[in-house]
Amino acid sequence: MYPIQHLVLGILFSLILIVNFPQIDLVGFSLVVLSTFLIDVDHYLFYAVKKRDINVRNAYKWFVKFIEKRKSLSVKERKKYKHHILIFHGVEFWVILAVLSFIHVFFFYMFLGVVFHIFLDMAVLTYSKMGFSCIISQTYNLWHNRNKKDLLPLIFFSIIVFV
Repeated sequence: MYPIQHLVLGILFSLILIVNFPQIDLVGFSLVVLSTFLIDVDHYLFYAVKKRDINVRNAYKWFVKFIEKRKSLSVKERKKYKHHILIFHGVEFWVILAVLSFIHVFFFYMFLGVVFHIFLDMAVLTYSKMGFSCIISQTYNLWHNRNKKDLLPLIFFSIIVFV
């Protein structure tokens, strides 16, 4: 799903929340919207490290091309390639947010936005028959990536993220 779609749907989701739970203030509304949208910064970080380029527009174009290439492969072919390591798209990050939500409600709002984002990603990946195991756990992705072809080399990025 593209960032603008996440932003629009995040706003709609936050509006539904604020209508049904008026105790959510403007800060909570904003945190849900922003976390629904900004979780995708890990895509940019992956690109910036991988390509050593900090241009956001180039990163966006690169991922659009990558997604189209990935979609063109058969399901069997896709399994031969490595998954990206996206640090905010895994259960490891969600657990941290969930624990922090017991400390302050701001983290709970962020957690809601992230969960909504992941739900949207799962729906799109399921619809496009891409499989959503790649966004469930980044530890799984590291394990999965061993002995796989490099559609994109991940070793350097993996070391930076998990050290």
